[in-house]
Amino acid sequence: MKRFKIVIVVIAIALECVVAANAFAGDKGRNKAMGYCFDAAFHEKTDRLFVAAAVMGTHVFEVTDGKLNFVTTVYDGGYHRNLKISGDRVYVADGKRGLLVIDITKKAPVITWKQENVSGMGIYIHDNHAYLAAGTEGLHIFDISKPDSPKLVGKCKTNADAWDVWVSGKYAYVADLQKGVTVIDVSQPSKPKKLSWVTWDEKKPMAEIVRGEGKTVYVAAGRHGLVVINVSNPQDPKVVSRYKSGPGGFGEGLCVRNGLVYLSNGNNNNKDENGLIIIDARDPNSLKVKSKCTFSGWVEGDCLAGNHIFITNTHSGIRSIDVSDPNNPRLVDSFGSIQEVVSYTFLETEISRQEREIIENFEKTKKQILQGRKFNDLSTAANAFLTLISAFQHQDQNTLEQVLPLVKHQQFKKFSSPETRSKMIDFAKKSIVCRIEVENKSPKESDLCAIYTSDSPDKEINQAWSFGYVEGAWRFAGSTSEIRNWIPQAKTAEALTRNILQKQE
Repeated sequence: MKRFKIVIVVIAIALECVVAANAFAGDKGRNKAMGYCFDAAFHEKTDRLFVAAAVMGTHVFEVTDGKLNFVTTVYDGGYHRNLKISGDRVYVADGKRGLLVIDITKKAPVITWKQENVSGMGIYIHDNHAYLAAGTEGLHIFDISKPDSPKLVGKCKTNADAWDVWVSGKYAYVADLQKGVTVIDVSQPSKPKKLSWVTWDEKKPMAEIVRGEGKTVYVAAGRHGLVVINVSNPQDPKVVSRYKSGPGGFGEGLCVRNGLVYLSNGNNNNKDENGLIIIDARDPNSLKVKSKCTFSGWVEGDCLAGNHIFITNTHSGIRSIDVSDPNNPRLVDSFGSIQEVVSYTFLETEISRQEREIIENFEKTKKQILQGRKFNDLSTAANAFLTLISAFQHQDQNTLEQVLPLVKHQQFKKFSSPETRSKMIDFAKKSIVCRIEVENKSPKESDLCAIYTSDSPDKEINQAWSFGYVEGAWRFAGSTSEIRNWIPQAKTAEALTRNILQKQE
């Protein structure tokens, strides 16, 4: 993988790829705005599929032979990230609230209970307990013997931000985003305790989704692809094998059944590796790719139900794939507005008059800031960029925390250091803005925007500065020289920024 040059914020996670191609024929007439689809869960009793779609809530589909029929959306102003079904309840990991409970006994599902002020990232149901991966707060354990009144019975800090969890017997395996996998003894749910920890990269591991089968744990490990861990001795877990689909491969979500791993795989460098990859892991020490079903648009979680697997396709909705023959998976349906425009094709378009005016004003204002003017305006991505420069130029910590809330997090405090300030001011003096995609509409939560820069007018664009619209304002979400791959970093920073701001409300 090409090395990312991150100028300010080094945040890399799931790579979002939007590939140029002809729209899947089944999508015609089904262009409902889906939001950012993270995860899916299937209710076998009613043949309904539930899709967690961030700020859009949870979508509900009726499924017949893999075909998707939209029913309704459960919306409550939350941020639905991950979900599992137990009985006639859907348990949602809500990025704003923590745990959310939905009664699905009727045609129109009803929210019956909400936790508050916790970041719910991933969830798993085992026996009468819900295990919530709660970001910086680690693992939360709820007694759900009374489904509509869960009781928090135990907590346990993990080694980093808890992103997902899988439970087997008396052990919980937590995907710690920045560290690896933490093993927690949950034999007494009221007194969970850390038992062990394993990683596959001492400097920059990634752990997003964790699943298991028998004595083996599988991790969708972002840029590290798929990681397989032997947990026959939970006190001493060991990485036994790994799979990565080339330099641009990202492991985003997974299911496992009978030794076959169904991996939601993103690959921005090779569209023939983007989609579903089925891996034979019956010998965990020797992984073999069995088959693939590729499609456009970045991927997140997946859900295996009978002969079908449902893959969340981020802003593009949901894909349904027939895996009755694992050697020949077949795309049978898709729902949502499929994004077929590559994020960087914009750079090949002719610059508009409006865009040119914005760039000219940007350079003029930037010069004034470097000469002493203070600036604070987060109404547009361009103005947020100027605000960032002003914050560093004037060593204004309050303004910096507004445009870059991540510096409030202990992990990112170094980005307000004198060294970072020096780099930023040096950039501002030497570089110029070349392109900025202009939106002639009001921004919505989670919108992203990139501003492209170059070292001089006669050189090619070499940097993409990304901004996300979070909590009603444009915030800085990182910078990378991989101008075709700026979205994944921005997406991650946007989510982390939201979590930080919401905890302060």
